[in-house]
Amino acid sequence: MIMGLSAAAQSTVAPPPWEVWHDLHSLTELSPGHQVLLRSSRCPSGCRYDRHSTGDWCYIRLDGEEGVVFEEVGAGAVTRIWMTMGDGTSLPLSEEVRMRVYLDGEPSPRVDLPLRAFFDGSTPPFLPPLVGDRTVSSGGNFSYVPIPYRKGCRIALLGAHEERIWFQFTFHRIADADGVASFTGVEDLQPWAALVATRGDDPWLLGPGLPATSTTASGQAMLAPGQAVAIGRYAGPDAITALRLSLPEEAWVDVEIELRFDRLRTVAMPLADFFAVGRGGAVSTRSLLVGAAADGVLYSYFPMPFFDSAEVVLVSRAPAGAAPVMVGWELRRTGAPPPPSSGLFTARLHVDPQTPVGVDIPLLELEGSGRWAGLFVDLGSVDTASRAYLEGDERLYIDGSPHPAVYGTGVEDLFNGGFYFDQGPFGLALHGSPYHLTMDGEDTTAAYRLM
Repeated sequence: MIMGLSAAAQSTVAPPPWEVWHDLHSLTELSPGHQVLLRSSRCPSGCRYDRHSTGDWCYIRLDGEEGVVFEEVGAGAVTRIWMTMGDGTSLPLSEEVRMRVYLDGEPSPRVDLPLRAFFDGSTPPFLPPLVGDRTVSSGGNFSYVPIPYRKGCRIALLGAHEERIWFQFTFHRIADADGVASFTGVEDLQPWAALVATRGDDPWLLGPGLPATSTTASGQAMLAPGQAVAIGRYAGPDAITALRLSLPEEAWVDVEIELRFDRLRTVAMPLADFFAVGRGGAVSTRSLLVGAAADGVLYSYFPMPFFDSAEVVLVSRAPAGAAPVMVGWELRRTGAPPPPSSGLFTARLHVDPQTPVGVDIPLLELEGSGRWAGLFVDLGSVDTASRAYLEGDERLYIDGSPHPAVYGTGVEDLFNGGFYFDQGPFGLALHGSPYHLTMDGEDTTAAYRLM
């Protein structure tokens, strides 16, 4: 299931788009001249181990003794760094390899740390929950400490020539440097850390809190098989900021949710997919914006703006003769117009019962402008217990380019794990792998990530 925002209007001025912690409504805004891209250690062709074969370094180029692994000119920010090391299983990152971050053409690095210290939570500002090592992220190491720059950024590894290190750098590219202050290491990231520490609690209550105009409605709906009930109908302009549902877990698959914004149906799928809970498992999906809370209540805190109207409908797809299901519901609105540059919330469900080996599987094709907001997957093998289905690399093509703007290094790497999630199921605010199931000789893995 892929979540996103499609264009409803255009904006002329926008703050740096990665600073979502100031106002969650900014998640809906579409900024001209803004892209989110990826540089990774992926293998272009003919090499093994994502450019870690003998004599096949993963560097862009050598700069003295350093191997440059990321280089960008212009304004933007590196907002996610993922790395892993190992040989069949994940290993602690090397203390002998250093990562150096150069900004704005300066000759000296703003950051110069051993790889392990970059992710182990020992060195400010790279502190939990914005960073985590392989034990926290099931085989992967991640950092969500934003590193903005005004003129450019170069990241290099020292002492890594003989090491097998996989990496990904997610970065924003923006049209100009207005409003961007280059990284110093002393930024106040507490509001961002507070959000990333939030799992299941209402993130809109943090920071400035809810506006006085917010209103909440609640009630109960009895759903018989085949019945549809509208639990919310609103006239805009406005935005939904909370959707909570309480019903038995066994009904999550049989009850569907439909969302219509500005008279367009943008969501139609089972609750299990919309709330990214899937089949359930050892760790419940409990992310910053969507999941199942500790008390079993399904929640979505995505901002969902609309300019004309909105409708929230629940539909029972249970078989005829099944018992009716009682659903408790709660909906909250902002009570004020959304930013004029807001897109409309959209989620799509894609199902392939079986896929051929070695063939690309298209997940989503869209036209127009928008932002990719999140992804939940339930992946499995057919007639085998192998987890080789995690070997695929994600590729994202935008604006008609024949070259991918995002080209990853493996399925579990996309979700900040490593080596087939070798530390087991886990769940964090922005990513996780809530369950790994083996049944009847087949294997299934679920994973989620907010973008």
